[in-house]
Amino acid sequence: WDWNGTLLKDAELGRSIMNGMLARRQLPLITRERYREILTFPIIEYYRMAGINLERESFDALAVEYVAAYEAGWRACELEPGVEDVVLRAADSGITQSILSANRHDRLLEQLRYYGLTDYFMRIEGISDDLAYGKEHLAQGHMASLGVSADSAVYIGDTLHDAQSAQAIGCRCVLVSWGHQSEARLAAAGVPICRQPGELIPLLGL
Repeated sequence: WDWNGTLLKDAELGRSIMNGMLARRQLPLITRERYREILTFPIIEYYRMAGINLERESFDALAVEYVAAYEAGWRACELEPGVEDVVLRAADSGITQSILSANRHDRLLEQLRYYGLTDYFMRIEGISDDLAYGKEHLAQGHMASLGVSADSAVYIGDTLHDAQSAQAIGCRCVLVSWGHQSEARLAAAGVPICRQPGELIPLLGL
């Protein structure tokens, strides 16, 4: 599983934080539709498309600003309605589950504990910093650590980057349209797209 936008419903928080950053710089705000069209990895490209001048501002400093607001706001987010049921069904069916996220690892662990999901995942892996350059480089090692074959695995995420990570592993991918990128963008990956969590159940054989 991916985490942000797939299991955790935090896309609107992300847009709100960016709009706060844009407002402080007297730049035009972004709509929900615009957000889902420009959110991309590496995240630095998203900042550029949102209108922030990376020639004048340090991306590291921008990341600190963003993360401070995210830390203050994420506990008000909920899990995507219905997705916890899919996780529980998979666990009850004996399917092993893991999380690979571009979220910082220690925060990812804190969030899983906060939402009471830690015990359902045999491996939880995030990245080492807050720069969100991506997780594709972690994908093969993550898969190898699980001790399962790629052809028996399914990668579930909400961005084209998740599809790229699945390709790096060599496993099937399913994308969900309720997260950080629009369904029209996700269609470019050429993989199944689910519009609501219940649609994952037959795809996973549950």
